[in-house]
Amino acid sequence: MKFRTLLFFVGIGISAFQCGIENENCHLSIEIINNSLNEISFMPIEDMDTIAYCNRERYRIPPSSSYEFRLKRTCWEAEISAIGGILQLFFFDAAGEAGKPFTDCDDGILNSQILERREITIEYLRNNNWVVAFP
Repeated sequence: MKFRTLLFFVGIGISAFQCGIENENCHLSIEIINNSLNEISFMPIEDMDTIAYCNRERYRIPPSSSYEFRLKRTCWEAEISAIGGILQLFFFDAAGEAGKPFTDCDDGILNSQILERREITIEYLRNNNWVVAFP
């Protein structure tokens, strides 16, 4: 009985250790590639809003560079499934944001500066080797 109990706790320990390990069914990162000649920013939206809001975080990517959009504790497969199967990415020209404080942001102006809005699914990511390229 003690041996079974020991095996049970060892199994739980191994499972907990593997939670943050990437494998074919658990991807912790999405690579966002900026193929343009300009610096861009992107904003992830985890609901079905088709509007970008100033209070959401944006990530900047220099021209001809990439950004590793990484999760720490869960897989993208689980995250995207939990939010209805679609992760939206809004892309902006970062030059329009340069040097402006967060308080100067206006939702209407921000939405007029969207270069592209994409709906990213798990299938899309699998088919594209977990890479999203702009443009």
